[in-house]
Amino acid sequence: MFQNYRSKHEFMQRELVNTISYYFNGKISENELDAFLILRDKKGSLEVDASTSLQFVAERVVSLFPDAKFIFIVRDGASWILSSLAMLRWLGRTGKEEDPAYVDWIERYGKLFISSFKFPLFATDVYLRNHSKHIISGLADFWGKQTLNVLELLRGLPEDRRLVLQLKDLDYSIQRLAQFAGVDPGTLVKAHLNRARTHDKEQIKRLVGGKKVLEAAAKDYQRKINMVLKEFE
Repeated sequence: MFQNYRSKHEFMQRELVNTISYYFNGKISENELDAFLILRDKKGSLEVDASTSLQFVAERVVSLFPDAKFIFIVRDGASWILSSLAMLRWLGRTGKEEDPAYVDWIERYGKLFISSFKFPLFATDVYLRNHSKHIISGLADFWGKQTLNVLELLRGLPEDRRLVLQLKDLDYSIQRLAQFAGVDPGTLVKAHLNRARTHDKEQIKRLVGGKKVLEAAAKDYQRKINMVLKEFE
């Protein structure tokens, strides 16, 4: 939506994922993580930094950038799980086994979402079918806890520093986004929702038993999240 501004999607993604993984695994300190986040911000000099990986270290980002405004887009649990399965499956298929550095990065990225991620097993139908219950449960747990954690963090910020929207409403929220960002609504471009890997998503639904299985896995967290979202309306 912010293509007319200095914006990037997943800026320095590989470096960011590696640094977050090192931090979570105790290989670098919080000070070293902070130094990287500050350096990355200076390198990008972005007006809009659209990076999903920043959610993993949201507390540090909020603390380090006290003048920043935050837009958090919430997706329903079933759709998020399906999209994540498609993404992890795609990573497993596109990873170049002859490039150890790339494979290591894929492993780190996948494990941020689910600890059992293993390249290239997630690319196979047999693995997904046989382990779908465990995988879906793990992703649902990640989505629920992570979403609630970020919402709780944003709840503590002044209203002029945070905006929470649901993905399904994004294309109809131009005015709210523009007002929050302090820009002309005419400069924003309607979002083109990610419809990539549609075929994979349909195949995944068949392998795991349909969308109802995904909805059931996310049900309890979805109820809690829906209640919290009312506070941001």
